[in-house]
This record gives sequence, structure tokens and C-alpha cells, in this order.
Amino acid sequence: MLSNCSTILSGVFIGLLIPKIISVEGYGFYKTFTLYMTYVGIFHLGIADGIVLKYGGFDYENLERPKFRGFFKCYLLIHFFFATIFTACAFFMPNNNNKFILIMLALNMIAVNINTYFQQILQITQKFKEYSFPKILQDTTNILSIGLFYLLYLRGFTISYTYYIIVVVSINCILTIWYLTQYRDIVFGPSQTLAATKPEVLELIKNGFPLLFANLISTLILTLDRQFVNFLFD
Repeated sequence: MLSNCSTILSGVFIGLLIPKIISVEGYGFYKTFTLYMTYVGIFHLGIADGIVLKYGGFDYENLERPKFRGFFKCYLLIHFFFATIFTACAFFMPNNNNKFILIMLALNMIAVNINTYFQQILQITQKFKEYSFPKILQDTTNILSIGLFYLLYLRGFTISYTYYIIVVVSINCILTIWYLTQYRDIVFGPSQTLAATKPEVLELIKNGFPLLFANLISTLILTLDRQFVNFLFD
């Protein structure tokens, strides 16, 4: 409840202050970034959701460390593959704003989906305090950064949308480092080979992708209007 309330509070601050402190054009590019960020979850291919379905109810201490380290290696390789494609496409973009957005999407995709991976594991193993703390910390940092930008705006500084996006991506990357450090026992150490892990990862994708798509379908429908604006207007 606390973590969800902090997310709502952070959303209110962002929703009210960001349109006030950046230009209309900058707000358009910021909303383009947030639009496509709603879709990045699809790039983990349902692995995190497959883990929820298969390992829900396990205690954290009983998770098979070598197996989960193998899962994470595959998970990371998949994201680096997609991030490389995003970054390569960015260099062909004639517009520097779109180039910046695509590169930031690539970085943020890796960070956000890794964070989602750990959040799913913490929820299914009922480690709710550990799940809530980083989310509350992230929302608090968002609120503080928005507050700082607003104070700078009141003092006459020009606030670019790029500044806030860089802050958002940096916060997510720092949170990723925190997760990797805090739960390094299921990331680092002896692990299954990729060849041995591949069949079960494919099973996780097969079972988890329908759940992933079901969770995303409302987002896909509710963002159709923003897609029309993004494609048909300057």
C-alpha cells in the first residue's frame, strides 16, 4: 500500500509540474519517450511472468541458485540484443531528438526490465518489505528531482525535457545496481550453462508470454490515441 501510494504521489508531481517547466515541444518529446516506455516490458518475452507462474510460492532461500543465475544470464543477453538494435537504429535517425529518445529507451529498457525481474521474484517469495523499499525510494527521488527542477525554473533557468529523462534513466540504473548488489546470490556465482538453461527459458517464455501480453493489452488499447498523435502530427 505504501509503495503504491508513493507511486501515485510521484505521478501527481510529475503530471502537474513537468508540463509547467518544459516547453510544449519538449513536452511532446517527453510524452513520446513515456509512450514507448510503456511497451518495453514486452522485450523480456515473458520470462519474468513465466517465473511467477512456475515458482510462485517458493521461499527465496529455496530457489535453485545455479538455475536462477542461468536464467539471469539469458535474460541479460536478450536485453543486450534488443538494446543493441535500438542503439543501431538511433544512428540512422535524422532528428537528434528522436535519436536521443531511442538511445535513452535502450538504456532504460535494460534497467526497468531487470528491476521488474527482481520485483517479480521478491513478490512471489513474499519478501514484501524488500519489494516496497526500493520503489518508495525511487518515487521519493523522482519527487525531489522534480522539486529541484521546479526551483530552477522559478529562478529563470530553461529546463529541457532531456534533463528529466536523463534523471529518470539514471535513477532506474542506480536501482538496478542496488538490486544486483542486494540479491547477488541469485546473479553471481556458479551457474548452469546457457545450453542447459535454454530449454527451461523457452518454457518460461511459452508460459509467461500470454500473461505478459494480457497485462499489456489494456496499455496497448489505452495508448492508441497517443500513437495516432505521434504518427500523424509533427
